Amino acid sequence: MFGTSLVVLAGLGAAGPLVIDNVPRSQRTSRELSIANANTNCPSLWAMKPVALQPPGTVFTFGDLAPRLITVTPHRSIIGPYHRNEEQLLDMMHAFRGSADQARAILRKYKSDYLLICPMMSQSTVFKAEAPKGFYAQLEQGRVPAWLQPIDLGPKNPMKMWRVAR
Repeated sequence: MFGTSLVVLAGLGAAGPLVIDNVPRSQRTSRELSIANANTNCPSLWAMKPVALQPPGTVFTFGDLAPRLITVTPHRSIIGPYHRNEEQLLDMMHAFRGSADQARAILRKYKSDYLLICPMMSQSTVFKAEAPKGFYAQLEQGRVPAWLQPIDLGPKNPMKMWRVAR
């Protein structure tokens, strides 16, 4: 009886992937494709290379982008997607969801040398949805305050980077 049960369970386990692979999937929307592309391309080595070439400094960026940034560049970041990073996580959310003046104060608090964003990365879509007139949404629309100086990362780089003027 036990042996028969094991054979049946093993057979069901082997059949599961076959069934799942043959279930029709819905087509991704262009928005979903854009998000998937940003999530793949922004933390890539080729996209990070021009960021790494900037003089070392503190980069204010998304919590989801920071671990890759500090791993493959000489830069520092105040943020990471870690539960013990509570104050920094909240400051990051307030900076991107709030006004440009609020963002500037938060970037100053951490002595940030740079600001780095990835349009359409999952975390940025949340900022834009929750604060459609917030600082992140303004940056994505090309409304950049004078205290940010653009850094050219190249024509195909999916990220945008600015030097923070003191």
